[in-house]
Amino acid sequence: MSMPQSFMQRRGTYRFTEPTTKWGYLPMLNQWAQKEGITINWKTQQISSQPPVFNVTPIFGSELLTSFCGASSTKRGAKEVSAGLIVRSGLC
Repeated sequence: MSMPQSFMQRRGTYRFTEPTTKWGYLPMLNQWAQKEGITINWKTQQISSQPPVFNVTPIFGSELLTSFCGASSTKRGAKEVSAGLIVRSGLC
């Protein structure tokens, strides 16, 4: 499957279920990406140490998706925030 030049140009057709405590946005996004043959990487920065704050930015192909940055006290939490923004964007 060929990828659009930009993630932001995608026409989303996939319908995600509502997240649960056991199946959050990050696993949903990973499952969708795997089915589509898409690799999503993450740029991670620790922007504060006391208290810890991590900022992640998803990377779609070589495109840094700054519109979908997420922040949290853990790297996984930040990815979950970011994944939620992507899942709810309507671009998947």
